[in-house]
Amino acid sequence: MVKDLLDGRYTKEKSNLKKLLIGSRMTEVSYNETFNLLLRQSIFDEKDGEIQMVLTIDAQCWFGNKDEWLTKIETIRDSNSDGERMDCLLASELVRLRYNNLIQVEKIDFLKDYLTITFQGNNSLSIAYYAESEYAWLLEEVSPKKEQERMMICCQGNELFQNNMPIYLEEI
Repeated sequence: MVKDLLDGRYTKEKSNLKKLLIGSRMTEVSYNETFNLLLRQSIFDEKDGEIQMVLTIDAQCWFGNKDEWLTKIETIRDSNSDGERMDCLLASELVRLRYNNLIQVEKIDFLKDYLTITFQGNNSLSIAYYAESEYAWLLEEVSPKKEQERMMICCQGNELFQNNMPIYLEEI
C-alpha cells in the first residue's frame, strides 16, 4: 500500500515549507518549460535579512476548483494542445495575481493528492504531488551559495525531501 503525505510522515518538511512560504510575497513569475515563482520572505532575524526562494513547478497544477479549471481549459477555442492551453491559463492567473498585488502567501494545505498554496483574496494554486520529471515541485533558496549548500524542499510522489534547513527555522 502506497502511503500518502497525510499519513503523519514528513512533519518537519511540511512545517519548514509552511514557515518558508506563509507570509512570503511572490515578486516575479517566469516560464521556461516549468513555472517559476520568485518569493521573498523576512522570517529570519535581522542579521540574515530577507531570503529569496524560487518555487519551480513541474507537475500538473491549477487555480481554484480542479473541475472548474478543466472546464475553463475546454472553453478556450484555439488549435493548441490541452497542455499549452493549461500553461497559458496558468500564466494568465499568475500574472493577474502579480498585477493586482495579491501576492502574499496566506495558507498552505497538504491534501491527499496535491499541495494547495492560498494567496491573498482566497486565490488558491494547487500542485499535484506526481510528475513525469524528477520532481513535482521544488522550493529552493536563491543565493550565491553552492547548489548543495542552499536550503531546499522537494516533492516527488508521496515523498518530501529537504536539505540545509537552519536550526533556527525550527524555532520560529
